[in-house]
Formats: sequence, C-alpha cells, structure tokens
Amino acid sequence: MLFNFSYAQWREVSETQRIGNLPKQNVKHYHLDIAQLKQQLKKATLTGRNAKPIEVKLPTEDGAIERFAVHSAPVVVAELAAQYDLGSYVGVGIDDPQKYLRFSLSGNDFQSMVIKGGRYQFISPQDKTKTVYAVSSKKEKSITETPFVCSTTESETSKQQIQQLFENNGLNQWNATNFSVSSDRRFRTYRLALSTTAEYTNYFGGVAEALTAINATLTRVNGIFEKDLALRLELQNFPQLIYTNPSTDPYSDASEGTNDRIWSKELQRNLTATIGNAAYDIGHLFGASGGGGDAGCIGCVCRNNTSSESLDKGAGFTSPADDIPEGDTFDIDFVAHELGHQLGANHTFSYALEGTGVQ
Repeated sequence: MLFNFSYAQWREVSETQRIGNLPKQNVKHYHLDIAQLKQQLKKATLTGRNAKPIEVKLPTEDGAIERFAVHSAPVVVAELAAQYDLGSYVGVGIDDPQKYLRFSLSGNDFQSMVIKGGRYQFISPQDKTKTVYAVSSKKEKSITETPFVCSTTESETSKQQIQQLFENNGLNQWNATNFSVSSDRRFRTYRLALSTTAEYTNYFGGVAEALTAINATLTRVNGIFEKDLALRLELQNFPQLIYTNPSTDPYSDASEGTNDRIWSKELQRNLTATIGNAAYDIGHLFGASGGGGDAGCIGCVCRNNTSSESLDKGAGFTSPADDIPEGDTFDIDFVAHELGHQLGANHTFSYALEGTGVQ
C-alpha cells in the first residue's frame, strides 16, 4: 500500500525564466515547491519489514514525471538530523522498478540521484537561492572540466597481483554476478567522523549550511555504497570538527595541505586528539579547493591510530580543483572515490596515477 500524493510540486521553467548562464541543452529546469514536499515527507517511514512507503514524483531529463516508492533512510545520527533538519530518503521506481533513488532534503535544499543500469541522473539546485533545479545525467559532464588527482597509492603487492591477473587472463575466471565469493551477506553501518576546513564551511555560509551540503553528499555516496558494498556511512555528531575560522582551524592552506599527505596527517592527528579512536570507524576531511584527494591508506577502516605520524582510519580527504565542493562531480567522482579507498578499493589499474583527472 502506498500513501499517494498527487500535488504538482514540480513546475518546468520556461526558456525566458532560466537564470543567468544555466546550461540549456539536454537539461530540464524546474521550480520546486519545497514546503509541499516537506509536508509530504513527514509521512515517510524508516525502511524495514512491513514499512509502508509513500509515493513521491520526480521529473526526468526527458520532461516526464515518474513515481517512486520512498522511505526515510537517514545518513546522520538522530540528534544531528533533528537539530539541523537533515533528511535523507531512499526509493525504488513505481513506473520503472529498475530505478533506484536516493535524495536529501534539508532547509530549502533538495538534491537527488537516480541510478539505472549504471546510468546516473541528478537533480540539483542551480542558483544560491535554490529556486531553480536542473535535471541532468552524468553523461553531460566531462572529467577534463574538473581536474582532480588522487594521491592514494597501492602497495607494491597489490600492483603485482593486479598485473599478474592481467598477464594470466585471470580476470576472466571471476563471475561478476557471483557475490558469494566477495560478500558475507551482512549489511554494515560505519560511524563517520567528518571534519571540514574553514574554507569549506564558509563556502556554504556557515555551520548549518555546511551540514546541509554534507548531508546531500553523503546521501549520494551512500546510494552507491549501499547498493554495491552493502554498507552505510553514518555521520556522527561532532560539531567541534566543523571549522569556521581559517586562521585557527588545524589544517594547512589547500595549496599545501593537498600535497605530500599533509592534510591526511593533520586530520589523523586532529581526530585522535579531539574525539579519540573509540568514537569513530572512518574519518574524512572536506576542503573547498586544491584539486586533490587521498585516503591515507587503503582498507584501513576501523584501524586505530597508534602514533602521531601513522595514517590509519582517520586520514582521508577530498577537495575539488574548481573551488566547488558540491554537486555530482564532487560527490560521486571525488568523495566516493576516496572513501572507497578507505574501505578497501584499489584503483582499477596497476599503477598509482593514470595521468588523467579522475581514476
């Protein structure tokens, strides 16, 4: 049974109503009645046995309106969600059951991601007032527009194993649909300690706005990890890790911090000193510029920090090159990439860097 809401929440923006230099080709733009959607989502229940979904309608890039069966699926702890009105939701298509939906709603900010067959479609605000939303697909973006260098390096053993698989044609022995060889069929939740540089926080206008952005990013990232890795990252309530003053935050400027693993070391030391090893399972830092990322180490989630110089579970960072720490490129190409390393993923090639913007 679905709770059905048929309000006309989405109104397409005409050519003359589009704002500034918003992209016009292959992208649809809409006004969204946020208040109406919030009222609707008050009836959304948590996922679980016998939980009844509500019906939510979203526009597509071809101008259609599609229905989704939606549940509440928070990506932050309850007290933080309540304090800052941070909502996160999951759904499956009613008109097209092959579509998987993840979206966030906080304040006047709505952001979504729909996945079907490896193809992504996003809805994102297109101006600071968040009155106009664009519907676009991943194919509209080019990695050359946002250069990003991942500095995470695999061990020599990993490189040798990957190279040997290719040389021996060993990859053909694996059946991509046989999950029993790689999964214990358990769903896991990891406690995420996330810190921000003051520049990241101030880019959005303050702590509340930064947490709204973090909630949106984690909603999309979890949309991938929940499907592909059977795990969820849950943001813990550590307001002392969200910095607002560039002169006093514990991180170097981006031009220095994104090089030589400086931010990785600074973050690990800060988490150990500020909240301690027992308070989190995986730690990460968001910056606003610099064009780099590093996991600190691969597959070190839950590994406690043992010295002031070691890089363990709290040494990952992500910071964009285009000074825009939001949107699908930042969320999917960069943040999910670095967190994936922390969770155990290597690059899909046998060397540390492939010489292009995104690995």
